[in-house]
Amino acid sequence: ENIHHFGGDPSKVTIFGGSAGSISVSALVLSPAARGLFHRAIAQSGGPLAESLINSKARSLEKTAILAKNLNCNSSHIESTIGCIRNQTVARLQAVSIGDFSRNEFFAPIYGDTEVLPLSPSQELRSNSRNMNKVDLMFGVTRDEGSGSLRNFAPELLVNNVTIESAKLVMAKVAKLYVHSAAAAREVTDFYAAKLTPNSTQDEIKLIIGSVWGDMLLVCPTILFGEELAKRAPTSRYFAYRVMQPTPPPSGFPSWLGVFHSTSQAYLFKSYVQPRESAVHRMGSEMVSAWANFAKTGHPGVLAAGTRLAVEWTEAFKRGEEADNNNKIGAWPRCAARCIMIRTNREERS
Repeated sequence: ENIHHFGGDPSKVTIFGGSAGSISVSALVLSPAARGLFHRAIAQSGGPLAESLINSKARSLEKTAILAKNLNCNSSHIESTIGCIRNQTVARLQAVSIGDFSRNEFFAPIYGDTEVLPLSPSQELRSNSRNMNKVDLMFGVTRDEGSGSLRNFAPELLVNNVTIESAKLVMAKVAKLYVHSAAAAREVTDFYAAKLTPNSTQDEIKLIIGSVWGDMLLVCPTILFGEELAKRAPTSRYFAYRVMQPTPPPSGFPSWLGVFHSTSQAYLFKSYVQPRESAVHRMGSEMVSAWANFAKTGHPGVLAAGTRLAVEWTEAFKRGEEADNNNKIGAWPRCAARCIMIRTNREERS
């Protein structure tokens, strides 16, 4: 309604977000309430198919009950409970919420019986809903999405040496939090544990541990959302990316974190503070150009244009052809096996 006042084109609205913002962007793609309000979307490291990051109303009420108990707000009447929670100070709410992420008790967007998301994302995709926004989509992840998760699940491993046995224990702990059965948790743990060898370095072990969380909650939900959407809106355009180049780690962060979660945001919004001749500045400029081109034209353009390294950014899926289950998860060779496993577990639960 207002974008034209700022020189924008109301027929070319693009929404984009990273992490929680990426989940919100993806949810809006599925939302009947947002139909027709935008035309392109960019999802950076997050998708609505991660069940722990977007909850049913029942699960949200369970989390509310846990919070209420921790705040001594117990009541048989939900209105009284909510009133008690609302009367708490910010400091008190923060204090009782310490560690909620590692216990999978943190609050997340809600689906079901809401105008924005009347169905779960999986149900919405399976229903081939006419209310879905059939928009062009650019989606992607970083190389080491889960490396920073060790701060929540096993902070001692950030500085201490890790044995293969202790690594397996942490992986099993994470898997049990986010999969639906003991058998599936064992499958996930065994899959990643098989990558550990006596020759694995400390950095490699820590990155593999982080991959369990990163793949289940960020990498695979992002990729699978693009894949599933392409099946249902095959005439839209889809572009995928994977950030492989690390930025300088934030102060106090170890270098082994690699290309951690939120690296893409750092390139988009902070690379300008680096020297113009630096690799970080050049990468940031390429990403900003690609994001802007996609918003303007529906195509990210050419990477490293005007140089001998120039590469046309090709579509992730062939337009007009429905993506099958092997078509383009296989274009992510390092992600293929783990995402197929995670997709299988998700489908069995559905």
